[in-house]
Amino acid sequence: MLCLCVFAACQILTPATRDLLGVRNPGMFWTLILCGVLLITGALLVLASRDLVSRGSIVYYEGLARLCASALLLSRGVAELGSLAIAIAVPDLCFGLLQVVALPAAIGRTHRQLLLDNRGAP
Repeated sequence: MLCLCVFAACQILTPATRDLLGVRNPGMFWTLILCGVLLITGALLVLASRDLVSRGSIVYYEGLARLCASALLLSRGVAELGSLAIAIAVPDLCFGLLQVVALPAAIGRTHRQLLLDNRGAP
């Protein structure tokens, strides 16, 4: 996951790649914000994955954030960012669904326990 986030951030920062992908650059500020979020998200997931039982809520909430971001990008981002919105939204939608659906079963906690960060027995 971290590799994907780093790869996406590097691709967004490289002007030749942006042009090749047909990405409209909304400005360097927004480009840097997006890259920063990608890098922080990747690092956060790596740290949380070291102990999923106690840090599962972090991964769960990150999955929910990915689902919301995907919905926003697919509904509004295409007009602003072009093909970049689809290139980011579709994999994020898949990863978000995987995190939200598979994580509770993998660590033996319910959705409610993950939402409330309840570490008690399932």
